[in-house]
Amino acid sequence: MDEQQEIERHKAVLRQHATSRRAKVPETVARALDAAIYERLVALPEVVGSTRIFVFISVRQEIDTRRLIDYLVANGKTVLVPRVTAPRTMLATQFPGWAALTLGALKIPHASGAAFDGEIDTALVPGLSFTQAGARLGYGGGYYDRWLATHPSTHRIGVCREGDLLPSLPTAPYDEFVDRLVTERRSLEIGRRRVF
Repeated sequence: MDEQQEIERHKAVLRQHATSRRAKVPETVARALDAAIYERLVALPEVVGSTRIFVFISVRQEIDTRRLIDYLVANGKTVLVPRVTAPRTMLATQFPGWAALTLGALKIPHASGAAFDGEIDTALVPGLSFTQAGARLGYGGGYYDRWLATHPSTHRIGVCREGDLLPSLPTAPYDEFVDRLVTERRSLEIGRRRVF
């Protein structure tokens, strides 16, 4: 097994552990943690000062972003949401309102509009786990790594519950890091880092 295969094998094991850990968090506890994360996010200068924000639409046990999306829209922000258009390809489309979303690939709600072609100030990035150095464990499809690589000027904010922080993660050259990490307890400014 080569180094790349070993990294992917290790990530697969960590994904199983992270998914299992999330599933064990009672819904009332998760909602309370997510409410604290929301309060931290809306106070961030990067969010307050952004005009165009890319936000994932939460599904399953992810950090709830629906309240945040409503807040951003109500405050005049251009909210962009992801849409998977082909295997391993994701683009940002303008959020049209909840009623206009349809269920897309991977059973994630998305907007059917055209790709947004302007600069995006800030992106809220999901993950199963993060490290304090900004490394991210995604779901294995590489969608966010590829999207972030093509939007290098976009400020990246990773969000997770404190229990999903890990001391380290296996990383490959194509893995993209976040610039800031927000949990229910803290907001860590990291800056763009690589471990290579």
